[in-house]
Amino acid sequence: MKYYSFGLLFFIAACSQNNNEMLCGKWKATKLCNPKMERAIAQARADIDTLGNYDADVKAAVNVDSFRELSRKLLEIDIAEQQKAFEQITYEFTKNGIAYLRDGEGKDSAKWSIENKNALTIDAPALTGIGDVQLFYIKHLSADALTLQMAEGADTSEMELKKLK
Repeated sequence: MKYYSFGLLFFIAACSQNNNEMLCGKWKATKLCNPKMERAIAQARADIDTLGNYDADVKAAVNVDSFRELSRKLLEIDIAEQQKAFEQITYEFTKNGIAYLRDGEGKDSAKWSIENKNALTIDAPALTGIGDVQLFYIKHLSADALTLQMAEGADTSEMELKKLK
């Protein structure tokens, strides 16, 4: 029984080490799935499409068709800017436990660790004394693909990344 327990602990440690080693390197965000954000965009589009349909005062005050077209353009510009910012996100995990995060506006650094095989913590205050702690669930990790799941309250997102080096 003692050998079985030792073997199980060794196997768990080896798997954890393997995840740590596979995570090391530079990763680029390729896809973001956030149902709450997608619902908000769909609702904004629906609101634009129905603007003035049920309110005679609005219809009388503005040219509804022009306002709808302008609103659609502004929404699409916002979505494009969000997509452009997302495409600039990279995470670099080093073997010494430091992560470098880039988002197009700058570069941050933090300590990183994996607990319980799939719980990834990126802890800026532990390294720099300022910033946030990010908690992720590693949903998938291979030599060239990573899927991170994150939750903030009832809002859950999933981010896919590909390995650059």
